Amino acid sequence: MPCPPIVGIVEGLFEGDGRATWAVYDDSAVAGRRRLNLTKLSPDQEVLDVMGNDPRATGKTEWEIGIQPLFVMTQELKPAELLALTRDAVQ
Repeated sequence: MPCPPIVGIVEGLFEGDGRATWAVYDDSAVAGRRRLNLTKLSPDQEVLDVMGNDPRATGKTEWEIGIQPLFVMTQELKPAELLALTRDAVQ
């Protein structure tokens, strides 16, 4: 699904099988790194790094968006709602 661009990150929004997924990683063509405020995400949403770990489980409240993608998945929200929520968490 389309995502209007945000400077500094590359993101994808996917829908299927009754769930929405947002994926994000760093746009290495732009200097600096953005961060994701994990406290703005609901505990009902799955947040997974590429190894399948939820960074919130170790007490992290912020994720530096880097070359390794981070995935946020939900069955409770429509894709547009998930996109609005995750974009609000990007700093």
